[in-house]
Amino acid sequence: MNYGVVIPDVPGVFPVGDTIEDAIEDSKSALTAHLECMKNERIPLDLTKLRSIEDLTATPDFSDALCWTIIEMG
Repeated sequence: MNYGVVIPDVPGVFPVGDTIEDAIEDSKSALTAHLECMKNERIPLDLTKLRSIEDLTATPDFSDALCWTIIEMG
């Protein structure tokens, strides 16, 4: 089985993995690469519009998510 990850406030990032743990680990590298591309292309990321997990679970698009996690970026 494959697992996909959605990073709701950063569109265009689609990490995957054979396990949930692999998918979360892929999220780190996928998000890093995506943010680097955005920086190079001078595409802004509006950090004032980031939503909390509570806000996201209240929306129909994400109410049935299998799990939630926070990705630490270094």
